[in-house]
This record gives sequence, C-alpha cells and structure tokens, in this order.
Amino acid sequence: MSAHPEVPGEPTTTGTTLLETVAAAIQGFGPVNKIHQHLCAFHFYAHDMTRQVEARHFCGHQNEEMCQCLIYNSPEPDARLIGVEYIISEHLFLALSDVDALAHL
Repeated sequence: MSAHPEVPGEPTTTGTTLLETVAAAIQGFGPVNKIHQHLCAFHFYAHDMTRQVEARHFCGHQNEEMCQCLIYNSPEPDARLIGVEYIISEHLFLALSDVDALAHL
C-alpha cells in the first residue's frame, strides 16, 4: 500500500501497462540514465520556517559546476515529481545578473 494520497483518475489499465513496458524496452532514456546521485534534503516553507518537507533529489552532473536534479516526494516507485532544481557553483551564481538571480529564487 502506498503512503501517498491517491492520484485522481481511473486506474491504469492492463493495455497501458503493456504499452509502457514495450515502450521502455525499445526507447532510449538518455537524460534519465545520466542520473547518478540520490540526495535527501529538507526544504522549509518560505512562509513558515517551522515546517519542512523531505525531498529526494535524483541528480546528474551537467559539468563540474552544475547539477540538474529531479525532486520527488519519496524514493519509492510511486513517488511524485515535485520539482526541478539546479545546483550551481558559487562562481556561476556570482556571475548571474540581479534579474537572473531573482528569477531563480
């Protein structure tokens, strides 16, 4: 039994499951296959710093100064994607303009 609330909608049919299985066998997943790091982090709510949520980051290095992460609410197979995050070096961060830096907050 999943620890996550049920997703609204009709249950996945056998046909859809079969289609997903066949598609996974013949398609490439290059970007996803670059994920090589799993981090567990705690994020605080901006409006209430007493509340936090556990976030699981699945990351791939783009280069020495940037990681690209998919953030899920758990490490389980039925986890939900809750965000995307870029982790950058201080050097890259300091090179951002004020407008760029504000857009990334």
